Amino acid sequence: MDNRFEHLFEYKQILTNETPRSLPNERGVLLFTDSNNRPIQLLFTASIRRTVLSKWAGPFDETSRKASLRTEAAAVFYTLLACEYHGHWFYNRLTHLLFPQKEKEMLSLPPAHCVRLSPREQWAAFTVSSQPFKDGAAHYWGPFPTREAADFFARTWNDIFCLCRNRALALGGGGSKCTYFQMNLCPADCIKKVSENPYPERLKQALRAAQSSPNSLMPELTEQMKTLAAQLQFERAQIIKKQLESLEKLQTVPYRWTTDLNRLKILHISQGRSIRFQKHPVPIYQAFLITGRTAEKLPPFTLDSIERLLEAVQTPPGRCFLEPSTPSEHLSLLSLFLYKTRPPGLWLNLNEPLKPQQLRNQIVESFEKTPAENQ
Repeated sequence: MDNRFEHLFEYKQILTNETPRSLPNERGVLLFTDSNNRPIQLLFTASIRRTVLSKWAGPFDETSRKASLRTEAAAVFYTLLACEYHGHWFYNRLTHLLFPQKEKEMLSLPPAHCVRLSPREQWAAFTVSSQPFKDGAAHYWGPFPTREAADFFARTWNDIFCLCRNRALALGGGGSKCTYFQMNLCPADCIKKVSENPYPERLKQALRAAQSSPNSLMPELTEQMKTLAAQLQFERAQIIKKQLESLEKLQTVPYRWTTDLNRLKILHISQGRSIRFQKHPVPIYQAFLITGRTAEKLPPFTLDSIERLLEAVQTPPGRCFLEPSTPSEHLSLLSLFLYKTRPPGLWLNLNEPLKPQQLRNQIVESFEKTPAENQ
């Protein structure tokens, strides 16, 4: 018999009338296969047992999909996954492997949204992209909850540093016809002599600013606005005021995770089973180290081993990577969780200092009060 699924799943059960009741009532990914070991249906579920009972067992109905499964399915493969993030990742990976012709139908990830800037390009500017890291010479920012949020991020930096908003026109030599130039919103460097062109320096300044906090630029712009107002140049002062308002917006909720994707570093923690130690239950937690390119499953830990977790974050052992199918799918899945109103588990930005006691308090607050809501 073809055993090609044995290495993909932790467990296998031949389907009989007694099988469903013996299955675990835990979250995981399962696969129904037929007698020839061909895949029939892949599911991500909160309960392996309940799903098999619902999809395969129970009252027989010839008009339902259940009837087809009851007559066709001969075995069920499954893997238990305590973390919803890990479950979605595993389901996506198996979909690519087992059902490549049905990927669009089975996967419902939102589009990836990032912002791109390639300093090597002539008249480079911030632009919205859905393909992170496609160009090795470019810089990428994200993640963003929507394309509109990514577009606002790009427009804000382009406006502040007067970067090109109509690159095709600039490359074609028609900069003097550009609407932004005619509205006095662009210096039209593209029509100046090369020796007089300040664009490369502005581009460097824009790159440095976008890689730091929006707050770092606000004092300078505020001073410029006051100076222009004192000189009665109210139109220019109003432009800078709008730029300041845009920078303030970049510090609101839709941008709370946005950073240079090469610097993105997130710690995701979920709660697993408890073990008994000296007659008392001890919660076990699972951690994932997520960057702009990869996700890594770290060793399980308890509240008493927080220090070892933080050491693992700095020097991850074992390199147990959850390799994404593509960078865009990795960013899509991450955005799906980061921007939920109430994302499951605990999500922490590791670009900010994190101390053991601080992390311990956050875990207790997130899981011990309402554990059922954070699984």
